[in-house]
Amino acid sequence: MVILESNILKESLVQRIIPLISDGKVLWKGDGKIRGQSSVSTHNFNDGMIHAITAFGMRYALDAKTGDLLWSRKHAGGPYNYSYNSALFYKGKMYYTYSRSLVEADPATGEILREVITNHFFVTTSAPIEKDDILYVGMGDEGVVACDLENLKEKWVYSTDPSLFYTAPYMKNSSSGVSSNLSVVRGKVFFGASDGKLYCVGAKDGEYLWHQDLGAPILGDVLINGETLYVGDYSGNLYKYDISSILRMPYLPGTMKAD
Repeated sequence: MVILESNILKESLVQRIIPLISDGKVLWKGDGKIRGQSSVSTHNFNDGMIHAITAFGMRYALDAKTGDLLWSRKHAGGPYNYSYNSALFYKGKMYYTYSRSLVEADPATGEILREVITNHFFVTTSAPIEKDDILYVGMGDEGVVACDLENLKEKWVYSTDPSLFYTAPYMKNSSSGVSSNLSVVRGKVFFGASDGKLYCVGAKDGEYLWHQDLGAPILGDVLINGETLYVGDYSGNLYKYDISSILRMPYLPGTMKAD
């Protein structure tokens, strides 16, 4: 669910977008042109448009006031051109991943401006984030990657341990998935992985700094509020950490305990 000022935007598994106001009145319904596929990502609101994606890679934009379809795009070719993550909007551009590609596009039209094919498989719900002109995103097969937004070139990769079970589709044994959104604070990247560990690595170089083994896959986002980090795991546990304590190095891996 996405909050649009005083309106509430509801998304459903039948790919119908329904905006509501506080009294529950329906303002409009989608025009039905994009139907029949589920959506597991959070929709974005940007410059008067609602950006969304179906599970099998159809990205599209609706007019937030009327619900009219403004554009749609599906990547052609190959059996695995799927995408499950929300887009990043930065300096008038839109960035997202699909299959093995990192894409820069025009959010007003969906036109692809640049596309870089990588050696990684991006089929997870981890959405790209930006900090200091660096893009960070989780992958389905190899942990986390950081890319320079100026040229979309890879800066570093941090590989997590093999997933405890495989929530990202089409992954094979020994794949190391990160489905959660990352957080960058004080030059450090915090993220949870499907191997059941909460990680902290250097934002500049991906250097390993710390981890805590929670024992169950971490699929939700790492939330940071001030000096406090919150994260939940697949077993239903919620953890709270003091970031300042984590950043006081050195620590032996996994010795920092949550409240």
